Amino acid sequence: MFKHLLVSTFRSLWRQKFHTLINILGFAIGLACCLFILIYINDELSYDKFHEHAGNIYRIYVNGRLGGTDFVISETAPPTGPAFRDELPEVKDFVRLQEWNDVTVTCDHRDYIENNVYLVDSSFLTTFTFPLLQGDPVSALTEPYSIVLTESIAKKYFGDQDPMGKFIEMDHRPEPFKVTGILPDLTHQTHFDFSMLVSIYFYQRIRSEIWLSHFLNTYLLLEDGTDIDALESKLHEIVYKHIGPELEAYTGVPMDQLEQQGSRYGMHLEPLRDIHFNTEFERALKPAHNRSYIYIFTVVALFILIIAVINFMNLATARSQIRSKEVGIRKVTGSSRQLLIRQFLYESILITLISLSIGILLVELLRPPLNHLLQLNLTIGYADEWYYIPVMLCFAVLIGILAGSYPAFYLSSFSPVSIINKTIQTRMGRFGFRNILVLIQFFISIFIINSTLFIYFQISYLQDKDLGFNKSQLLILPRAWDLDDDYDVFKEQVAQLPGVRNITRSTTIPGNPSNTTGYKIEGDQRDQTYLLETNYADFDFFDTYGFELAEGRSFSEEFGSDSSSMMINETARNSFDLSDPINTRMISPEIPGLKEIEFFNIIGVIKDFHFESMHTDIRPYTLLLSNSSSGGSYISIRLGAENLNSTIKQIENIWQDLVSSSMTYYFLDDHFNNMYQEEQRTGKMFLLFSILAVFIAALGLFGLTAFMAEQRTKEIGIRKALGSTGSRVIGLLSRQVLILVTVSAVFAIPVAWLFMRDWLQDFSYKIDLRWYVFLISYLLAVLIAFLTTLYHSLKAAGRNPVEALRYE
Repeated sequence: MFKHLLVSTFRSLWRQKFHTLINILGFAIGLACCLFILIYINDELSYDKFHEHAGNIYRIYVNGRLGGTDFVISETAPPTGPAFRDELPEVKDFVRLQEWNDVTVTCDHRDYIENNVYLVDSSFLTTFTFPLLQGDPVSALTEPYSIVLTESIAKKYFGDQDPMGKFIEMDHRPEPFKVTGILPDLTHQTHFDFSMLVSIYFYQRIRSEIWLSHFLNTYLLLEDGTDIDALESKLHEIVYKHIGPELEAYTGVPMDQLEQQGSRYGMHLEPLRDIHFNTEFERALKPAHNRSYIYIFTVVALFILIIAVINFMNLATARSQIRSKEVGIRKVTGSSRQLLIRQFLYESILITLISLSIGILLVELLRPPLNHLLQLNLTIGYADEWYYIPVMLCFAVLIGILAGSYPAFYLSSFSPVSIINKTIQTRMGRFGFRNILVLIQFFISIFIINSTLFIYFQISYLQDKDLGFNKSQLLILPRAWDLDDDYDVFKEQVAQLPGVRNITRSTTIPGNPSNTTGYKIEGDQRDQTYLLETNYADFDFFDTYGFELAEGRSFSEEFGSDSSSMMINETARNSFDLSDPINTRMISPEIPGLKEIEFFNIIGVIKDFHFESMHTDIRPYTLLLSNSSSGGSYISIRLGAENLNSTIKQIENIWQDLVSSSMTYYFLDDHFNNMYQEEQRTGKMFLLFSILAVFIAALGLFGLTAFMAEQRTKEIGIRKALGSTGSRVIGLLSRQVLILVTVSAVFAIPVAWLFMRDWLQDFSYKIDLRWYVFLISYLLAVLIAFLTTLYHSLKAAGRNPVEALRYE
């Protein structure tokens, strides 16, 4: 019996090749999209979960407010970790970490420039369970000049030799570093991004006892069962005990009085598993991802699946009406109702299983190019994620049963006479269930088209918006310290090149983190301490970047007093209520043991410019004159558009004449564009899935239109015999679909507006929700629907009326 049903099923599907192909193709693409998104979501949610103690590891961060400026930073001071371990019984151990980038590594008399080097406590390898291929995790980093390499770095320096016990030099320090361990290359599913781990104990700054000197990431390993809320309340006591006196010495105001003034300084705990999704911190070890995109793509996957399922059910029910005569003949020839039910269900389930197989194959074939296009590293661990296939299999069978249930249970219930004489009435009327399904399809399609357009316009806005300075043709050279005392020579020679417009040096550049420093206003009755993002630069910085003045002047070598002057931005002037900033003097308070008190005259106000990504508002900013021409880590060179490659080559030659290490560089506009990688990836994913969702919907509509035209063959023949034109026939078949698209748009556009309004809240600078974008999405949906139905409409309109009247 089973063999007979299977053979009959294959024969039936083969007879309906067009219907079968559309059903399989649409459902397979829908399942492939869902599986790919499921893999992406699972990958995002897997970050840092592989550590044995992941649930007990927390990072300390500071959330505060000073002088009306809020700040949230993940950096802490050197004494934070040891004090927490010694004073809090819930803290089992701590790890301190600092990035060390642009490091000159010397091995076998060759110099290399390395990034992603971490200075860490020896507890790093026992707190985080990165397995060692060689070495002891307990002792590998206990000695000051010890280093652990990843496997690829070890091979880069030592080839096939055993690297254990060998030495490398770093930044030309007199003491070499001994290789004490080898790690496998990191998985991407971690917020760490290191190639080397260096013992932090050689670093003199780690011995600082100043609590307000923030430059380290500090992690705590807690005891099992720790009450986090209770522990955080204890952190407040530690802040008062250790940081309170330093804040009072720095601001001149006791901490309790600062809090009464609306200021605050608090330490909090962030779970390790949440770090990957925390976008609050500008100085992240690795770019964080927005958790909201997980929910967004979950909805997208669900929407695509709904479209695919609707297609499947619509085509199944539409085809079943045409097959009603087949049911009658089968029942006349002795077929039982149970056998008919099995027949229809087998056909439906077989289509879904074939679709699932093709969908999985599509994911495997397209995953590598999609990984490259979307800058992802998605893999399918069928052993680890064993539930993928069973869940998809069960889902496919369920959809097959649901889609096949109408012909199986409804049509098989009627007598053969009523079926053959066409006295049965379908439950799927002209404005019935099937039209509701089409409405849902186009509701989803218009929603996704809308979202894709707005994401595209927002990304374009971020990349093209005026930043308040000219970022194009700006060549950035990190590692300016390599020039040492030769910077003046380098600057003079580079400035003489015909392709160079300006050259300057600074401690930081727009797009990179700045030092946050507190200042007071001389004579201010409020006695407030204000926070400003601080950058030190030379006389040419202002002109090289093309900033604009709001008032006052920029630094000039004609004024010897500029060494004790500063420029501020408009946000600082407005936030601090400086009615006459040019006649205002700022005070940089003393930090005991770290810096002495300094006074600065404001000489100019810079028009606001974006020195951070446009996810954040412009904050108070100050530009100070560097104490010497050799001060600063970055060299910025304004280039002309002509002979760009030749000019860069000439700059490299000048560098190599003065410095033994190679010159590294990048362009500032590329640096800014990289800030929006996640938005760019999201835009690409939305565009891809938007195209696929619309394609699946159009595919189903194409098949449905074929059935509509077939069902109305005789009606069309009569109309043409009575003189109806081809255009009227086309309008007859297209009108209902276009009405459904319009009704869908009425519901989809308000939902899309609400969704995009919420998404844009993540950006401090964003586009308006333009009305014409919604109109474009509606017109696109109308065009797609019309073109989809046009083929069958033209075919029906061109058919000979005589053939149509002979139909059936």
